[in-house]
This record gives sequence, structure tokens and C-alpha cells, in this order.
Amino acid sequence: TVRGGGYSLALVSTVRSLITGAVVLVPTIAMGITMPMLARVVADDLEASEASKRSLSLLYAINTAGGALGALLSAYVVLPWLGVYATMRAAAIVNVAIGAVAIYVSRQTPDLTVATAGTSNERTSSESGSKDRGDVERWGLMLALAFASGLLVFAAEVVDTHLLALLIGNSAYAFGLMLAVFLTCLSIGATVAGRLERRLGRHALTAALAISCAALLVGLPLWGQLPRIFLATGHRVSSWLGREVVRAGAAAVALALPTVCMGLTFPLLLRAVAGRADVGRRVGMLTAVNTVGSIIGSLVCGYWLLPAMGSQDSLRLIGLAFGVCAICAAWTQRGADQVRGLRIAAAGWAVAVGAMALLPAWDMKLMTNGAN
Repeated sequence: TVRGGGYSLALVSTVRSLITGAVVLVPTIAMGITMPMLARVVADDLEASEASKRSLSLLYAINTAGGALGALLSAYVVLPWLGVYATMRAAAIVNVAIGAVAIYVSRQTPDLTVATAGTSNERTSSESGSKDRGDVERWGLMLALAFASGLLVFAAEVVDTHLLALLIGNSAYAFGLMLAVFLTCLSIGATVAGRLERRLGRHALTAALAISCAALLVGLPLWGQLPRIFLATGHRVSSWLGREVVRAGAAAVALALPTVCMGLTFPLLLRAVAGRADVGRRVGMLTAVNTVGSIIGSLVCGYWLLPAMGSQDSLRLIGLAFGVCAICAAWTQRGADQVRGLRIAAAGWAVAVGAMALLPAWDMKLMTNGAN
């Protein structure tokens, strides 16, 4: 409360954010360092850029899949077994063990580490001398798209979590399940990104953004049908495990298509910097910008977009924003490449607009019937 007895959402949110930041800031910064460092370790030489791309895509996919597994284990196994305090201590111990293994492995290959560092410095000097305006502009676009990707993906995740809490439940189990399904779909998208790039080349990023635009709009009617899954299985499934499997299936039905498509974008950005001498720095910058976008997307969607527009219109706006990003990615191409990229973006827009015009809106009476 503020002076006079009133309630200030902004003040309460600010205080909560400061308290949360004081608790999680140091460990999460340390966690955020690991991905760029791993990227530098696994990246190959400039001459083996395709191998570097595969390595970075696989690294991101494994990292995201690990997050999904962690969400499941935490919700269903570790927290019920150990409790909150012991779980945090166990996580700290595991991190120490991983660090010890990393130190041991690095000491077994000292010559490789030194050679890699020296080669990296030489390449960095060479690249800095040959960097032109086009490279700077392309790098600026990549940072902008990394920010937009994080913002839009996590804005969609906020809406998805809100809807799934209504449609499958809001217990600790349900939240862990939602997060695991979401991260699993992102991981699948990361593994598919390489195939998309091999097929479309420099147009893969535009296509990924356009597909995300279309998928979010095409998948909207599925949300309105999720209660039918519970209505169909409620009298057949009575065990706890069976119920959780049904909840997971319902979450996967709603999340699979759009989230897999959204999961294509950031891995494609990572693949674009693979094989560079400064891959660790660039992956770190892309990750940092993507994370900042995720934070802003979560806040803007949770505090403004969702209350102002509701879930259905929020997802529509997020989908159309992906379409705008597709146009921006295509517009930076030149000549025939630009024309083809704009056609890909236009195709995504056509599917999205057609879905909004032709597919049915949600039946709110069905969605709020409490079938779960």
C-alpha cells in the first residue's frame, strides 16, 4: 500500500523485482556466461563453417532440451522429494561438480586451448581490418532480430501460460509441465533449423519468421478445442499419472506448431555467426540481446498487452509482429534475393490473414467450463 491506503501495482511490482533481483542476479549472470563459453569451445575453424553451424545448433538444442528436462524433474521429482531449500542446495552442488569436470577437461587439453586462443586473436585482427559497412549493417539487423525474437517468443509464452493455467490447471505440476512442453518444442525447432537453412540458404531466417507468423494464427482455434480432450478422457482416465499425461497431451496440441516454428529463429541467428573467430563474443551478444528482449516481452505482455487486448488478440498481434520481422529480414537483401524474400514473407502474411478471416473464434463458454 502507498500513503493514504491505496494500492499501487507499479510500486508493488518494482519492490518485488528488486527483491527478486537481489536473490537471483549473481547466479543467473553466472549461468548466462556458460552458453557463450561453450559456443567458443565447440565452434570449428572458419574453413569448417558448416560443422560450426551444426555444433552451435546442436548446442542450443541440447541446452534447451536440458531446460525442459530440468522443469519436469524439478516439478515432479526433486521438489516433492527434497523440498525447496534442499533442491536449491542440490542444484548448487551439481553446478560445482560440473565446474570441476570442466576444469579437469581443460587441464587435459592445454595446448589446444592455447592454440585456439592464438588463432582467434589472429582472425579477429584480420576480420576487424576487413569489416565493411555491409557487415556492420547485417550485424545490426541480427541483433535487432535477436531482440525481437526474444520479445515475441516470451510474450507468446506469457499468453500461453495464462491460457494453459485456465485450460489444464495452475498447480506446480501443471506449470512445470507447461514449461517443459514449451522448451521441448523450442528444442525441436532448433534441430530443424539446419534443414531449413540447407533448403533455403540465406532466405531461411525470413522463412522462419514468416512461418512463425502463419503458425501462430493458424493454431489459434486449437486453444478453443482443448476442453474437448478432457471431456473425452475424463470418464476413462482416473489415475494421477494418466491425468498428467492427458494434460501434457493437451499442452502439446496447443503449443507444438507455433512453438516449434518460433524455435527456428534464434538458432538460425547463431548459425549465422558460426565459424567466425569471435564466435564466443557474438554468441554472447546475441544471447544477451535475446534475453533482454525476453525480459521486456514478458513485462510488456504481462502488464499491458494481455490486460488490454485479451489472450486471443494478443496472440494475433504477436503473430503479425513476426510477419513484420520477416519483411524486415527480406528487405535487407539485394536484387533478386530481396524479391524472393519478400515473396516468402508475403506468403506467411497471406496464410495469417486468411486464418484470421476464415478460422472460427474461440468459444469462451467451452473454454471456461472447467473440464480439466
